[in-house]
Order: sequence, then structure tokens, then C-alpha cells
Amino acid sequence: MADPAISTQPSNATICAGGSATLTISATGGTPSLTYQWQYYNGSTWANVANGTPSGSTYSGATSSSMTVSGISAAGSYQYQCVVSASGSGCGTATSNAATIEVLPPINYGSVASGDETICYSGDPANITMAVLPSGSGSFTYQWYYQDGIVSCPSGTSTSGWTAISGANSSSYNPPSGLTGSRTYAVFITPSGTPTCGTSQWASGCRQVTVTGQMIWTGNAGDGNWHNAANWCGIVPTPTLDAIIPNGCSTYPNNYSSTTATCKTLTIESAANVSIANNITLDCEEDVINNGTLTMVGNSTLKCGRHWNNTNGTFNAGNGTVIFDSNDGTINTGGNGANKKFYNVECNAAGKTKTQNGAIDCDNNFTITAGTWSTGGNSMNVAGNWTNNGTFTHTNNTVTFDGSTNQTIKAGASSFYDVIINNSGNTASYNVSLLSDINIADTLKIMDGLFLINGGYNLTMTNSSIPSNPDVYIIDIYSGGILKLDNSSSQITRQDVDADIRVQQGGELNINAGTLIGFDYHQIEGKFNMSGGSLTTHNAGDKGRIKFTGTASGSQTAGIIEFNSLLQAMSSTSWYASGGLIKTIGSSNASINVSEHNFYINNLEIYGNTNKNVQQTSNVTSGSIPDLDIRGYLKIYSSITLNSNNKDITIAGDWTNDGTYSYGSNGNVVIFNGNIDQTISGSNSTTFYNLIIDKTITKLILNVNNTTVKNNLTLTNGAIDLNQKTLIVDNPSSAAISRTNGYIK
Repeated sequence: MADPAISTQPSNATICAGGSATLTISATGGTPSLTYQWQYYNGSTWANVANGTPSGSTYSGATSSSMTVSGISAAGSYQYQCVVSASGSGCGTATSNAATIEVLPPINYGSVASGDETICYSGDPANITMAVLPSGSGSFTYQWYYQDGIVSCPSGTSTSGWTAISGANSSSYNPPSGLTGSRTYAVFITPSGTPTCGTSQWASGCRQVTVTGQMIWTGNAGDGNWHNAANWCGIVPTPTLDAIIPNGCSTYPNNYSSTTATCKTLTIESAANVSIANNITLDCEEDVINNGTLTMVGNSTLKCGRHWNNTNGTFNAGNGTVIFDSNDGTINTGGNGANKKFYNVECNAAGKTKTQNGAIDCDNNFTITAGTWSTGGNSMNVAGNWTNNGTFTHTNNTVTFDGSTNQTIKAGASSFYDVIINNSGNTASYNVSLLSDINIADTLKIMDGLFLINGGYNLTMTNSSIPSNPDVYIIDIYSGGILKLDNSSSQITRQDVDADIRVQQGGELNINAGTLIGFDYHQIEGKFNMSGGSLTTHNAGDKGRIKFTGTASGSQTAGIIEFNSLLQAMSSTSWYASGGLIKTIGSSNASINVSEHNFYINNLEIYGNTNKNVQQTSNVTSGSIPDLDIRGYLKIYSSITLNSNNKDITIAGDWTNDGTYSYGSNGNVVIFNGNIDQTISGSNSTTFYNLIIDKTITKLILNVNNTTVKNNLTLTNGAIDLNQKTLIVDNPSSAAISRTNGYIK
């Protein structure tokens, strides 16, 4: 039998690092069978193959005619041969030719050069290159991709979510200018060759290009023109782009090529400034943040769609108008100093709410066109007109009207909480007046100026609770302040037993027409003038009081004053009624205490619910001033009692008694002293204690029988006309009737 012989030699192979190759031979001869042993050449000797030699290698079929080599990690050329032998006695061996396995190096996919950048809106990104080019066997192709926004650098083999850039197939990419949104760029590497030692995948790293949404003013054009793109890093701001005005510029915005300029949010940095030219509108869709200086020139307009923050800035309002529109927002003026004030303010945010984060001072008009204005509990000062066609939420705040010319209030359907009138204009020419009804939930203070209730509109005090402090008045008129009711269809009203009004010394309450109704305590320290209309106190319980105190003064020439429980005039009062009517009302017993002072009543009606008792509680202690000086008529209604309580009465008009008159336990004097004919009438007769007739050429006419004088009848001047009625002098003394110039007929 012939020795073994190699009939088919092993072939060379090329593999990628970590790959595998199979070497195969064919042999003949030998007996009874052939054996195989594959060997590796280590550079100096041949040795039987063993796993791990060379590094990473593993072998399968090392003792068969076909062996698979796998896992060699290092690139290079590796030689293998196979030794064939037979098991028979005396047989030789055969060795194959050496076969070379070429192991190609692993692929390095390269990396994108660093250089993330931030550019202006519509700017030009820098060229993107590879820091490390791909390497390994074969060749490589490039495909650049982008993803909108700033995202993490990709890895692996998936391109999902990324957009291929047409024509971007080289090792660098220069993005075009005009980029308007942030973008991330990366490159996808595809290797090629035989074999292809890798799949397509991303190079490491990426380029992140941040496009600022804020247009930054540079002023580079030097002309201060908002609409000149050369003055901006980016483009001229639009309603979707923020505008930043930084410090350090040589010129700042102060003129405009169009009547309207826009931005999203306007930020003025410290030491920077913006001037809005006359008749120009700057429309900010969202916020206005002023840390520098913002100046409105002439009749310019500034629109703020969301938040206003002038905490650290200077705002010069000029004669401009700030309109708060579009969105819910807050207003933080930073205070109410000279550089924090508005001129005109308008809320025009339908379905939205604007909320104060601090006090607001408005040097002219305040208008709610639409939406809701909430004070957030902060104060407001308005020097012009107030117009509310939306919703005003007072949140228990104070609104002060502090102009120096005429002001109007159109309150709409919303209430105020505390209102202060502090108008410094001459009250003979200027006032604060109504263009609608007005509801005030807490107090009204008239510090200065004239508050005019007219036009058929009403002032209603709607307090849900009354201040516990007795010195707090629901309506308080200070020195220099005037409250004037001047229309027959207008009312000032509050139906609460503890709602009080005070007219302080130097203050003034004038009722020319209309009705003041429903208050309890009316303290008059200043002037009270009435030429028409009516004043009606609360009429429940023992409430409904009118008190003249201090140096109170004034007059009544017409109109009606109705009180429930007290009419009182304290020392130094000078108040005169030459016309009109004072009338008791309600069910409470009442007191009239008006002696010792320059105080007289025109007409007096003693009226009220059944069995009401009205008493005089004054007492003359000086001169000839009567306890009760009536310059007109006196009428006592049915079921009502007037008790003089031993106090005197002087009357210049008619006496009508349909109820009960009592002079008191110790007697008093009633003097008829009118310069016209006077009558004593009524459904009930009257019993006087002392009766004096002190008239000139006129007479006192009896229209009722059994008029009685319990003590003395004195005829000083004038006559008593019995008019076929009975006059009884119920005093047997011969001095019971005395006469100077008078007579009885």
C-alpha cells in the first residue's frame, strides 16, 4: 500500500478580526486509515493547534480533514498546515502546503469633531468635520443626518428618528445658513470591502447647534431702528420670538419704520433702554421684563400679553397706554413711585384674568374692556376715569381716585371694597361723578374733592359685615371733601342697623335731589346742606340717629329729613331750616334734643308706627333760645305722642294734632310767633301748659274745640281768633290771662 499523499491542498482565506475560516484538504493512500493533525506556525516552529494560540483563537476539527479557525482578534497573517499519517506499520506521513489566513483589522467608525455652538436665530452654523476618520479594512461611505432639537448623540445601527441630508456624503458637512430652530447633526458610516468587516453604524459624537429663540439687540446699524435687521442678532423680532435688549450697546431702540413692532417676550437688561416713539405700538405677546429703562413717548401704546415686571426697572409712562391682553398674567410694578406709574391702563383679555402683584398707580384712565382684573388685595390709585365693561375683583383692596380734574366712574356689574376720593381739583369746577351704579363693599372715604352722585345712578354700600371699631364709618367725609347727591332718580343707600355716616369738620354733605336712605348714625361735624331730595335713616329698633356736633353748620331750604330715634344738636352748632320738612318715622321712641344752639327746624311732622313716643330732651340754659324752634308747621299724626317733657316750643306755622301732645309733668311754654295767620287744628284737641301769642298784626285761629291752656295764657302781640270754637283756660287765678298788645275775638 502506498504512503499517504495530499491530493487537495488547503486554500488561503481572508477573514475579519474575530471571524472564522475553514481549511480543508484531501489525502490518499495509507492503511488501514488516515489520521490528520493541523498545525500552526508561530514564527519559528510548527506546533499542533491549541485554543488561544494565536490570541483569541478557537479550533474545531483540528484532527480531521477540515478545520475551522475562529476568534483571532489581532490583524495579521497566520499560517496553518495539516500532517496526514496512516496507522499501518511502516507507513509514512504527508504534510500539506501552508495555508495563510489573513485577519483584517477591526473597523473604527471615527468621531465627529467637538464644537457645539449657540447661534442667533436664522444664523449660520459652523462647518462640521470628523475629529477621527473611519479606519480599518476596505473603504467607507458617509451619510449626514439631523434631528430637530438638542438630543443625545446617536450610537448603534438604527437611524430611526433621524432625517438624512440629501447630498451630505463626505467626511465633513457645512449646514446652510438661515437656521431657525435648534438642531443636532451626526454622521452614519457604511464600510465596504471583501469581506465587509462591519455593519453600517454611527460615528461617535455629534454636533449640537442651539438656535436662541431670543432676538438680541446689537445696535450695529447705529440708527436705533427696531425694524432694521442689522440691529439684531438674528432677524427683526416677530410675535413668536423673544427680544433681549442687553447693556453695553452704543445705540438702543428709539425709532420705527412701521407703526407696529412685535415680539414674544421683551427683556430690557440693567443699564439698557427702549423708547417707544409717539403713535407707535409695541406688541409683546407674552412678558415685559424691565430691569433697565422703558420710556413711552407721546401717545404710544405697549401691549403685554402675560406678565409685567418692573421691579428693578424705570418706567416712564408719558401719555402712553399699556394694554394687558391675551393670557392670564400678573402685574408687578415694583411700587407706586414716579418711575413705576402708568398713564393709561387697559385690560382687554377676554376669558382671562390679570392679577396685581403689588400696588398700581395710574395717572390717567383705567379701563377694563374685557376679561377680569384682580387686585390680589393690592391698592390702586387712579387719577383719570374708571371704565369697567368686564369684571373687577377687589379682593378687599382700596381704590383711590386722586386726580386733579373731572373724573368719572363706570363701575359696571362689579363692586369696590374700600374707595377713597382724594381729588385735588377745585370743587367749584371739578368732581368725581358716576356713569353707572356703584357698589362699595366696605367703606367710602372722601378725603378731598367733590364726589357727585347724579345722572340717575346709585351709590350702594353693600357691607356684609360692619367694622367693630366705633371710629370707622361706612361713609366718612373728611375736611376738604364733599359728597353731593344731585339727581331725583339717584340714591345713596345702605339698609343696615350699624352703617354710619360722618361729616368731619371742614367736610360737607349736600343733598340737592335724590335719596340718602338706610343708614343708622349720621354724625355731622362739618356742613350739611339740603335743597331737595330726602334723607331717611334706618327705621329698625332704636337705630336711625342724626347728630350735629362740634361746629356743624348748614341749612335746609327744601327736601325731607326722616329719622327714627334721635335728632340732636350739640354745642356750637349753627344749622337753619328755612324750608323743607323734618319727620320722625319708625316704631322706636324718639328724642329731639336741639336746644342751646343756633338750630331751627322749618316744618316738623311727628310720625311713625302706632304708639310711637317722641320726646323733647333739650333744656334752655342761656338767653332766649327755645328748646325747639319751629319756623314752619308742626303736625302730630294719629296714634303718635309728642311729649315736650317740660321743654319749650316756638312755632311760626300751623299746629295740627291728630295724635297726642303732652307738655310734661312740670309744664312748659309754647309760643306762636309767626308773621302770618296760624291755626290750631287736628282731630284731637290740644292742652298747653303755658301759651304765649307773640305775633305782629296776624292772628292765631282755632280750628278745633276745647283747646286748653292749663296754666297761663299770655297775649304779647297779635290776636286769638276763636273761630266759633271753645278756648279753655284751666287756671282760676286772676293772673291766668295777661295781655300786652294782644286780644281775643
